[in-house]
Amino acid sequence: MIGPRPSSQSVTAILYTFSFGHHGRYSSFHRLAHYLRDQQVVTVPMPRWDWLPSRVATALTWRWLRANEYRLWPFLRSRQPRCVHYLYPENSLFAGWRWKGQNKLVLTCHQPAAFLARMNRSGPQGFFHGLAAAAAVVVLDESEQETYRRLAPRAQVTWIRHGVDVEFFRPVPVPVTRPRVLTIGNWLRDYGCWAAVVRQLLAAHPEVEFEVVANPATLARARTKLGQDSPRVHYRSGLTDEELRDCYARASLTFLPLEQAVANNAVLESLAMGVPILATDLPAVRGYVGSAAGEFFQNNNPAIIADQLLGLLADADRRRKMGAAGRRRAETELAWPIIAEQYRQIYRVVVEG
Repeated sequence: MIGPRPSSQSVTAILYTFSFGHHGRYSSFHRLAHYLRDQQVVTVPMPRWDWLPSRVATALTWRWLRANEYRLWPFLRSRQPRCVHYLYPENSLFAGWRWKGQNKLVLTCHQPAAFLARMNRSGPQGFFHGLAAAAAVVVLDESEQETYRRLAPRAQVTWIRHGVDVEFFRPVPVPVTRPRVLTIGNWLRDYGCWAAVVRQLLAAHPEVEFEVVANPATLARARTKLGQDSPRVHYRSGLTDEELRDCYARASLTFLPLEQAVANNAVLESLAMGVPILATDLPAVRGYVGSAAGEFFQNNNPAIIADQLLGLLADADRRRKMGAAGRRRAETELAWPIIAEQYRQIYRVVVEG
């Protein structure tokens, strides 16, 4: 879908994006496009292939994305040079680096640098050609810059944090009768660690409940890892934006065991909702959460993690202070209008430079 054409005087960028099927209206880069609607936004409507085998769905998705890149063709052929901003270049940049002409490429890279070796073997090679041809590369955490500087030696490599809609995701008082531990997400989650911790708490602490929000395949993997069914573990999928927000509102804390991470919607939405975070100790996660809104752990000792989780559940005052710190951080550093203005500055520098 091509958005309404703004005034030509205001446009410095063609913003090319799509929304993953599990991202709602208020989540992820789909929302950034809303706050950059003064630019020319080109959005690919992503079909759902859930009814197909995963290998077939993956192959169709790549073909769909490759075909839809042609939506950029009329803009790239324009005589007025602009910057063309790919929000998910790892998934959507195939030939644009060849077509760009006098336009400047801006790429926002959302995958961890540690994941790039796997991408180089199986992902679209246009992404790596695009890095070599880019005028600017944006990474989502300072810790990722050095790797991308090597891959994009001619580009200005900078970092801009991922954002969150602080108007939609905001603290909502909800009566809570039992402690509830929320885990959200699919990509690069460590459900083996999650299961090891939950098994300990199910056995020894019958007052604690758990909620997991993910796609059906991930939920099936989590159930298998846990190895037991319990009425105190609630599995949720296919939620509306409002239902997802309700999950955060009910949560005593967000528990996120991770394999890798740069930006993470569950972290950002927890901060905005005022929910304290207990997460794997990774540089980018620390960068987003800060020192006051969460605690961190290594994924190698379930007993220690379980004790840390129980300590937070037992200290309501500490959780309240952590939640308030997270909300302040979301409002002052991570709100989408703040992030959108940082991108506009990148566009101006690229076009004028």
